[in-house]
Amino acid sequence: MKKIVTAAFSTLLMGLGLITTSSTIINATVATNNSTSKINFKQIKKGDYTSLLGKWKQVAGMHNAYDGRGITWYKLDPKHPIFKLKITKHQIKEFSGDGRTKFETFHGKYITVKSASGKGYESAKLKWSKNNHFFGASENVGAINYAITFYPKNVPIYDDKYHRKQPKEIDNKKDRIELWCSNMGSVQIFQRN
Repeated sequence: MKKIVTAAFSTLLMGLGLITTSSTIINATVATNNSTSKINFKQIKKGDYTSLLGKWKQVAGMHNAYDGRGITWYKLDPKHPIFKLKITKHQIKEFSGDGRTKFETFHGKYITVKSASGKGYESAKLKWSKNNHFFGASENVGAINYAITFYPKNVPIYDDKYHRKQPKEIDNKKDRIELWCSNMGSVQIFQRN
């Protein structure tokens, strides 16, 4: 089923270098009636992440290593994740794999990141977008764009030339969260176990 992606999601794809127009078409399948995903988009938009509680693990990631290949998937060591996700009722936080460095925090209608100067934090109000199958938010903080997208069970991550080559570790039968940062075209895919 083809759907037009909203401008906010198009901005995300443009940042990845995957499209150059203000809109794009994606292929997505409708979640089946037997899907048991607990992701509640209405709650998430209000800042209630109860439906996301559980154990999430990074299963894939991609970035531009500036080696002439552009944005590509990188290999993960399952014992030593590069990123971790911590979700509480009111916050989604991304950390380094060793847990020492906090990256972005999503809370309610806002995202908070460390300021470019390295001193303090900056916040911005998120812009939400939804189609029939997945739900996400994005916003610029300073010169960098950040986005978070929620994919319930049985809904594939959007289909384009990069995502057709997805690592086999991405399991469309599980709930997934995709985090995007325009700095190096960084994408992390987390799955709920």
